[in-house]
Amino acid sequence: LPPLLRKYLPDHEKIANLMVIPQYFDLEIYTTSRQEKNLDTLLSYIQEIVDKHWYTEVLEACAKTLEILCDDKFAIFSRCDIARSRLLDMITNKYREVVDDYMNLLIGREEPTEDETFSLKSALKKVESFYECHNLSKDGIWQSLFDLVSKYKEAMSNKEELKIPEEAIKSALCACFFGLQWDMNYIQTHIDRDSTANAINSLKQHLEKYMEVMQECLMGPVVLLREESFLCICDLLIMFSRRISIRNTILAPLTFNPTSAMVQLLNDFVQNHVFVDDDEEDQDDHSKIKELHKRRNFLASFSKLIIYNVLPT
Repeated sequence: LPPLLRKYLPDHEKIANLMVIPQYFDLEIYTTSRQEKNLDTLLSYIQEIVDKHWYTEVLEACAKTLEILCDDKFAIFSRCDIARSRLLDMITNKYREVVDDYMNLLIGREEPTEDETFSLKSALKKVESFYECHNLSKDGIWQSLFDLVSKYKEAMSNKEELKIPEEAIKSALCACFFGLQWDMNYIQTHIDRDSTANAINSLKQHLEKYMEVMQECLMGPVVLLREESFLCICDLLIMFSRRISIRNTILAPLTFNPTSAMVQLLNDFVQNHVFVDDDEEDQDDHSKIKELHKRRNFLASFSKLIIYNVLPT
């Protein structure tokens, strides 16, 4: 596999397909057949690919493959975990550097160049892709990501032009969502620690702030952000429903009940984005299927809220 990765490194479509292959490896062979050197080569290529590529399918394939390689039941775990730490440090350090530079330009009322805008979108896309599979919360970037989403809310409230690309805001929004999931997972797996109460309080504050901004995004003018906000709200309402306190009473403070205003917003979204007539007659079949799949996804997310008694019927 490494020779193929080297050969097709510039080709994002081939690399995306090749990076899926290790997910089906028998990982014990790396130690039983003394193939550690090949493993190191694969890990180094993953880092190089992530450094050079920004396409979503490539980043998601690399993140998932690395997640599978870092399974602690295999002898290769410590080797893979060290490589993962290096890679995640590279991603978060680059993110901080790019965001600081971009924000300094905006503060100085300078217009970011196309390269600077691309760097911001690329850095955030990498954070989003890897936050889904790997816990980046220890790197302390959640608040920075949330601040980016808040800037969109402020620009929308003040009816100002948004100087940050919509794709970058979407990546920050999703990364914050993954961060809340990881924090919840950490609390549940370390429930007996003395620091649990503080962790619960911190997560509760983050959740409430995030949900408030998501409601604003749900009413915003950008379709991409409205759609992502809807999906994130639905998933979090399931995760933080009153069912969590039934599993463990210590988690009761994390219960989040939707307000009547939020329920109405979700219902309006479904009415306006799912139950609508197809008026795009010039769309090709692929686009129509993609749109239909998206609508089904929206409806499924909303239906779960009713099935699990999160919303009134």
